[in-house]
Amino acid sequence: DRAFREFTLKSYDDASISSILKDLGMAKGSFYQYFENKRALFDYLTGLVFKTKYTYIMAVKREEYDSFWDYSRAMYEHGLGFDRDHPLMSNFGYCLNENMDSPTVRETFINWQKEGFETIKTMVKAEIDAGNFRNDIPLESAAMFFMSMGKQIIDQLRMTSLNDFQERIAAGRPLLADGNEELLFSIVDQNFKLLSAALDKK
Repeated sequence: DRAFREFTLKSYDDASISSILKDLGMAKGSFYQYFENKRALFDYLTGLVFKTKYTYIMAVKREEYDSFWDYSRAMYEHGLGFDRDHPLMSNFGYCLNENMDSPTVRETFINWQKEGFETIKTMVKAEIDAGNFRNDIPLESAAMFFMSMGKQIIDQLRMTSLNDFQERIAAGRPLLADGNEELLFSIVDQNFKLLSAALDKK
């Protein structure tokens, strides 16, 4: 938990292994038995967050929903569960964009974006092949619209919420759960309405 807080409250370059070890009362030698350096710890924490959130999201099965948009909304609901159950991981994930400004880890961030984009492309293509989405829009463009929407939803929530995200992060509280649910899903539904109008096959 202390390591998550260090990388959440500070940029990657400003985060300090010495600070973490001091707070934990741990010797440096003990740390280096498990991690080669700061980057190794950061990569481990990032992988742990993605793996944990993935278990929540992948519990949602496409075949259980009539429409892609109901399916996608359910993934947001499960993502909310991740935020509620693992607030420190959720805070860390939210702050990843700021951490990725560091040239040290920028390439890794770009690779994660590419992997996410390929996953979304696969989802969108399945809807096109099933006759649910239009096939006259380039697959890459449709996937990018959907990928960008995720960030847009969070940005819109951050700007319109009465709850200050930075205050929640400082306190180690969930960002989306415990007070933001109704507003979040109102924004999700608004964005889905816009995107479905563009992608759904009439």
